[in-house]
Amino acid sequence: MRPRVTIIVTQRECMSLTARSLDSILSDRSEAFDLIYVEGGSPLSVREYLQTKSAEEAFRLIQHPTFLWPNVARNLALPYVTTEYVVFIDNDVLIEQGWLERLVRAADETGAAMVGPLYLWSDGTSTPRIHMAGGRLTIEGTPSNREIFEQHERINESLEGRASLVRTSCDYLEYHCMLVRTDFLKELGGLDENIVCLHEHIDIALEARKRNLLIILEPDAAVDYLAFAPFAFSDLAFYNWRWSATAVSASLKAFCEKWGAVENGASMKPVHQFAAKHRNDVNVFAPGIQNCAEAGLLNATDVRQTIYSLLTQAYARGYSPSDILLFGKAYNAATTLFGDGYRPCGRPFLLHVVGTASVLVAFGFSARVVVSSLLHAAYSHAPVGSNPMTSLDAVKQMLVSHFGTRVEQTVRAYTRLQSNPKLWCDERPFENLTLADAELIAMTIANAIDEHFAGEFVFTDKRLSEASGETAWKAYAGPVANGLDIPALALTLTAASNVSAPEGFLLRRKFNSSFRQFQGASTPMTHPHFGQWDNERNGPGGTAAGLTRLAG
Repeated sequence: MRPRVTIIVTQRECMSLTARSLDSILSDRSEAFDLIYVEGGSPLSVREYLQTKSAEEAFRLIQHPTFLWPNVARNLALPYVTTEYVVFIDNDVLIEQGWLERLVRAADETGAAMVGPLYLWSDGTSTPRIHMAGGRLTIEGTPSNREIFEQHERINESLEGRASLVRTSCDYLEYHCMLVRTDFLKELGGLDENIVCLHEHIDIALEARKRNLLIILEPDAAVDYLAFAPFAFSDLAFYNWRWSATAVSASLKAFCEKWGAVENGASMKPVHQFAAKHRNDVNVFAPGIQNCAEAGLLNATDVRQTIYSLLTQAYARGYSPSDILLFGKAYNAATTLFGDGYRPCGRPFLLHVVGTASVLVAFGFSARVVVSSLLHAAYSHAPVGSNPMTSLDAVKQMLVSHFGTRVEQTVRAYTRLQSNPKLWCDERPFENLTLADAELIAMTIANAIDEHFAGEFVFTDKRLSEASGETAWKAYAGPVANGLDIPALALTLTAASNVSAPEGFLLRRKFNSSFRQFQGASTPMTHPHFGQWDNERNGPGGTAAGLTRLAG
């Protein structure tokens, strides 16, 4: 029997979840379907996977060399649809078995023009929560001067609440997954391509509302939107394009002009706020910092060594007053952790953490990354005394309570990398790097730039680490810097690495690690307890510091 439904898969904001999501869709054949996959601008590995999969599973693959706006991608597939129903689904969801059969049944039994499942969200490993059980619109004002408010029903409730849900009408669905009657789409003449990245789902809902067509939630069907999966570094370019401030403004402007909504009204304010936070949560650079890509090579005098010079550098670079206050707070915490420490060359340890942070400020990194760099040695170089496990617990509590979970996760993950750089790199081929991993590489580059410009590699025996596998991460320096569109970061490291002692300079300290001065004696700053503590508190190897994003 011919399928009654065509599934159209398009890319929402990432490519890295392509295989996992598509394999999930193909795993359920409880309802026969045609499949059309639309791909634009994916990495080579994703393109090749889709080409192989489409040949194996005999589905239509539409490929485009550049990124595609969601409605443009959906419209590319619509001419090939010959079925009664279309299901639009994003490439970052997992399906619940039986989902499609239940959506089709709901459409058949209600005559609805649009049917949506219960939307869940998770990181793909933990128990999902409810993302939306249908949406509600509140429309105020006149047709030419409207405020259109949207509300997700049951957002963030636990799955226990699913038992109380029943099939019901709602005002809108989301393109994470929605079934639509094909004759309704033909009447529309396709989807509005001027509404590029926000409110496309509200647009099609208002089109149905204008025609008095029914929109239904079917909670017996469910999909899991992987909103909180660790963000892949390879997805950064697409994500930034998809959620750029220019695209968001254009999309909302087109929507408001079409539906008579107040462009800067009360109903649009939270939408703009969502888009800005969604964009900035995945931005390694500070909001409002301009020309990061144009930053040039640094020299030794560009790398500041005191807190005053760091804060004045940050001010001149364009960081906000709240960011600058946060840097000062992090420095104060660093003084309690490292204030009695010295680098192998005898330089105060505090100057090193300021120098590392200064490199990142010069390139405009986010306040969170700068703060993490000021505290990057918290787990490896803090004094632990006779109760190291308790002391490291106290370090974690301090980092979380004063600077937040993401800073603590970043500092902990940085310590793992530094503890065994070769293993860290072996476990992470470049194509599998998360954005959090890339941030760690950037911090490591900044750390090394400060060390080289300070003369540590020409004045001490740290040069011996070059042959011990401690610099395995350098293979990632260029690709990460280029992926962040700041090639000068890696080029500065190369230039700094070439700093050499003057001809005839013979004085060298026979040290290669940092130390503390206590009662006239030198003792190592580093301690061997982090690995045991990390394994006991977080499981073998620790837990990945995945990037949690606000999702909509």
